Amino acid sequence: MKKILFLIIALTSCLSVSAQDYKNILTEGKRWKVLVRHWPHEDMYLDFRVSGDTIVDGRNCKRITNDQGTTHTFAAYEEDRKLYYMDSGKPSLLLDMAVKTGDDVLGYGEGGNTTVDEITVKGVNRKRIVIESPGNETVCWVEGIGSNIDKWIYGPEKVIGMTSYLIECYDNDELIFSQSDFGVTLGVNAATQDRKKDGTMYSISGMKLKEAPANGMYIMDGKKVAK
Repeated sequence: MKKILFLIIALTSCLSVSAQDYKNILTEGKRWKVLVRHWPHEDMYLDFRVSGDTIVDGRNCKRITNDQGTTHTFAAYEEDRKLYYMDSGKPSLLLDMAVKTGDDVLGYGEGGNTTVDEITVKGVNRKRIVIESPGNETVCWVEGIGSNIDKWIYGPEKVIGMTSYLIECYDNDELIFSQSDFGVTLGVNAATQDRKKDGTMYSISGMKLKEAPANGMYIMDGKKVAK
């Protein structure tokens, strides 16, 4: 009986630690630098930040603001490792850090297009979800950070010809994550910092490589290389 009780206590403790280990995206002091490309207009950089609490339709949310140019404010919240955007008072799911390898995520493609792993950036371990979609850029979600292709900043509404990219993420003005830390490549010249020719190599699927493959095709400095 004592052994069974010990096992129950140990299991409960493990589950509690696991739940505490999850890193929220919407924390006070969090700020994101976003590159917005809206053809045929010029590139534009915006800063979004968590700016206190708000209540929308009786639900506790975080207020997200952008004070560059015209003030843009919206509400979002996290629940069960999911990020929701409040759209006209109703929640819209934008990011789900609970998905598993092989899941079909938010209509990006057929099952099997999603892989889940973990990355370490600046000494912090974070869960990463990579979503492949044929013909589209690779989408990458990172725990506590957000998405590389920054759909969630603007909510579910799609604007023709406009794409936004998460360039940097700060926590209380400390840089904690950059576009290159996602470990996936975007289209050629997709993000300004990816225009640097630093010899970084990626697989065709967008995963960063430590060395060139013995044969096959890979990407270096934004160009495809065949061996």
